Amino acid sequence: MVTPSHFTSIRVQSVFRPWPRDSREQLPIYYCPTRRRAARYPNDSGTARADYAGCTGDKRPTEGNKPANGAVVRRVCDPAVGFAEIRDGTSNTLLVGEKQTNPDYLGQSGGDNEPYVNSGVDCDQLRNAQSHPAADFEHPAEPDAYWSYRFGSSHSGMFNGALADGSVRSISFSIDAETFRRLCVRNDGKPVTLP
Repeated sequence: MVTPSHFTSIRVQSVFRPWPRDSREQLPIYYCPTRRRAARYPNDSGTARADYAGCTGDKRPTEGNKPANGAVVRRVCDPAVGFAEIRDGTSNTLLVGEKQTNPDYLGQSGGDNEPYVNSGVDCDQLRNAQSHPAADFEHPAEPDAYWSYRFGSSHSGMFNGALADGSVRSISFSIDAETFRRLCVRNDGKPVTLP
């Protein structure tokens, strides 16, 4: 699990790239031990994956001209997010969370089929509040890739998320949809209280 000591900046490259040599380097911290061990996947020259994704708010990063409102943004479209831009407070904003993926199709599932570095701007590294968090076993069957933008995990009833203040919280799959949206959005003026 990502812990507060891993955050030197809110910029996505600092969270997702502690400077590995290349996309084949397996970094155990990028994998949830409940789901799988660190591994390379042969379907694309043996690259490694990550079980965590940045939170883009309540929109997908490729969604038109809508301003970004998550702690993680697309730098080609939006300015970097610093602590001053997290107006709802760092303890009220999800930065990174476990991502839902198909446990029967690890390394190949939509949202888990590209290396953790240089996968572009998609659900391999980014998730949002448009879909409610869900367990891995609820992921649709594949092949015929399903691109999940959900947060989720192999844990019973919850996923782990790191808030922008560096604290790690367990977030229930049954969290109220509006509370979850508020947790994912950094600047709507609606702070949340997690149980």
